[in-house]
Amino acid sequence: MDLQNTYTDMVEIGSGGGGTIFRAYHVRMQKYVVLKKIHDRLQGNVDIRAELDILKNLRHSFLPTVLDFIEDTNGSIYTVMDYIPGESFESMLLRGVRFRQAQVVKYARQLGEVLSYLHSRKPAVIHGDIKPANIMLTPQDDICLIDFNISQVQNGSHTPNLGYSAGYAAPEQVAVVENFKRQLAAGISLNALSMPSDIPDERSDIYSVGATLYAMLFGAAPGYAGGGQTLSPDSVELSEGLVSLINRCLEADPGDRFRSAEAYLKAVANITKVDIRYRRLVFRQNISLVICIVGMAICIIAAAIGREQMGQEQVMAYNALVEQMDDARTDGSAPDELDDLFAQAVEMFPEYAGAYYQKALFLYQSGQYEETIDFISDEVLTKNDAFSGAETGDIYFLLANAYLESGDADTALTYYRTAVKYSPGESIYYADYAIALAHSGDLSKAEKMLEKAVTVEGADDRVLLAQGEIHGIQGDTDDAISCFQECLDITEDEYIRLRAYIMWSRLYDDTTDADQLSRRASILEEGEKDVADSYQSFILEELAQVYIDWGTLTGSGTIYEQAIDKLDTVVSLGWDTYLTHSNIGILYEKMGRYDDALAEYTAMLNDYGEDYRTYKRLAFLEVNVQAAKDNQDRSYDRFLEYYDKAQELFEERSGNTDDDMEMQLLEQVYGQLRDGAWF
Repeated sequence: MDLQNTYTDMVEIGSGGGGTIFRAYHVRMQKYVVLKKIHDRLQGNVDIRAELDILKNLRHSFLPTVLDFIEDTNGSIYTVMDYIPGESFESMLLRGVRFRQAQVVKYARQLGEVLSYLHSRKPAVIHGDIKPANIMLTPQDDICLIDFNISQVQNGSHTPNLGYSAGYAAPEQVAVVENFKRQLAAGISLNALSMPSDIPDERSDIYSVGATLYAMLFGAAPGYAGGGQTLSPDSVELSEGLVSLINRCLEADPGDRFRSAEAYLKAVANITKVDIRYRRLVFRQNISLVICIVGMAICIIAAAIGREQMGQEQVMAYNALVEQMDDARTDGSAPDELDDLFAQAVEMFPEYAGAYYQKALFLYQSGQYEETIDFISDEVLTKNDAFSGAETGDIYFLLANAYLESGDADTALTYYRTAVKYSPGESIYYADYAIALAHSGDLSKAEKMLEKAVTVEGADDRVLLAQGEIHGIQGDTDDAISCFQECLDITEDEYIRLRAYIMWSRLYDDTTDADQLSRRASILEEGEKDVADSYQSFILEELAQVYIDWGTLTGSGTIYEQAIDKLDTVVSLGWDTYLTHSNIGILYEKMGRYDDALAEYTAMLNDYGEDYRTYKRLAFLEVNVQAAKDNQDRSYDRFLEYYDKAQELFEERSGNTDDDMEMQLLEQVYGQLRDGAWF
């Protein structure tokens, strides 16, 4: 075949172990395609028809379509595939883009889905070269896995691949290639090479996925994070669930990795279930926060007064304690104060709902979802026979939301059904139930549930909010915006107002697009002016994260300053946490304000006590401080002091040095400095 008659504008765009890749314009189809020229040394071992039958039948949303195999007039073999618009992860990493954990978990799931599909083919399709360069990010924020290692696709025939991607290839792949090279150096011909029949396999692909996810977080593959990259990772507290997933993928022994892509996918789905610490850092990830029902205290008073054999003064005293709990919860008082009030109220009337509800709501709103579930299951539901129907509905609704936040949608839907059975007149139950159904993919039932919410008087703002979130899930941005704006126009509920701004802003969630980040920031800035003071901290933290993403993308110190300003306001409102101050310190580091970063971390030691994470941050900071000096002026004595303290506290905390990737990176930094004879 004469390529020039069919393809024009042919440009080389990459190369790999299997061949050289070109972008070209297909004259007949009138569209751009990708041609992969198979390396000459592999062509004699490739069964064109077998490859065509396997690859052309692959159909998955995260794979390009293989259109054809062709042979040109020179005998060269090409694979023809769809051209995928977007940018490779390698290109983005080289530009300095780093991905937030929520993004990495999403891409981890998508990689698992496409691997599960490939590995379940008959015969199994092993990609063999998964790495950031071979994964595209499309404009729809989805991955596309490209550039199959063609020698790994056929059944019963292993052509030796004499190269591998350093840092991303599994250890067994590296060992096989190095053995090939030794045999060739000894004069053994290519056809006579001794080779294993089962390497790489599915678990080799899983190793490469783990290395790729690691690179998304730190900028380079494991063991290569110091090469050309900043020594201090991005400003994230690593999720325990995500750390466990990646470490399992990266086990040196294939038998210790996930046995299959399906097992890996189950682990991805369970990340939020096993990760309490990370969930506490995330506010309202597309699911509903329970409404503190206006007039709850009045309802409790009315119910309590109606109970026989209760003295009026005792009832009034109990209700006063519940009201104080409500005040303590909403004004950000210390948990100890709320626990003390709870103990007094329960001692007085252990069968009343009000105190239990306030404590459960406090746990939920502070992001302690597992604790919420345990508290309601162990201490509340055992007493609900004494509660009214409305009170029981409130409890089940809160429990449903806690399960949903914990990632257990099936159980959550069960409790939503129970909640609406006890309280059929609560529109917010139907609206949030509908949102949960939409997130689970059951859009038909979600629409029916919204229809029920519409029938409840005064439900207009909640219905609009739910419709906006559902349109957002479906990708109908214009309709979603219209719903959120109308909701804001009519609502008098401050929480509904907060959530409308948050979810409206999240329609623009592409952290690699400065225009989207700017649009998202402007919506949140408008919300900052419009929401009640009691909800300011949620807007400010969301806005600070947008500024952090925007500053990371553009390198703008001015935008980093805006993030610091919002976090400082969170501190002034008394809603600050350890993470708030850690992010402030890391932002100072990014801006080169090392003295300010040191002051922030030192204050954290005073305010939060000795914590290995703080010494870890101080160690990374000291590396940056010394790196800014001339070689003859550098001293890493203080780094060594921080490093030793971080290691000591970390080992006391967990006894496992593999569950914090930043600690692993710190160990690498220590090794580099030691090998360089800096101490």
